[in-house]
Amino acid sequence: MMKPKTKAIRGISAEYLNRAARPIINIAGLVICIALIAVSALIWFVSQWWGLLLIFIIPVVAVFILVACLVTYVINKVSPNLSKQDKKAVNEFVDKAERITEGVKTPYPIIVLRILWDALRSNDKGLLVTLIEDSKTLAPDFKKLVTTLE
Repeated sequence: MMKPKTKAIRGISAEYLNRAARPIINIAGLVICIALIAVSALIWFVSQWWGLLLIFIIPVVAVFILVACLVTYVINKVSPNLSKQDKKAVNEFVDKAERITEGVKTPYPIIVLRILWDALRSNDKGLLVTLIEDSKTLAPDFKKLVTTLE
C-alpha cells in the first residue's frame, strides 16, 4: 500500500501531466485529421497523384498515435487509484498550485517535466514538496489532502 504523502504527490503529478498533455494531444489530433481530410479532398477532386502525400502523412499519424499512447500510459502509471472525493481534492489543490506557479513565472513545460521526474523517482524533496513548503497557503492544504487520502 502506498503512503498517503506519496499517493498525494503522485495524484498531483498525474493531474499536472494530464492538464499539460490533453490540449497538446487534442490539437495535434485535430491538425492530423484536418490534414487527412484535406489530402482526401485533393485526391477526390483534383488528382489521384495527391495520394503520394499520404506517404508522408501516414508515418506522422503512426508516430502521433504511438506518442499519445505512451503519454497516456505514463500518466496512468503515475496516477494512483483515487475516489471521486479524492480526485476533487487533488483538482482543487492543483488549481491553487497552478495559480501560485503562474506568479513564479516558471514555464509550464518545465514545471511539468520537473514534477514528472520527481514522481518517477518517488522523491520526497522534489519541486512539489518545495513549492508546498515555500507557500504558506499551500502547506495546510497539502496536509489536508494527505489526510484525505489516508
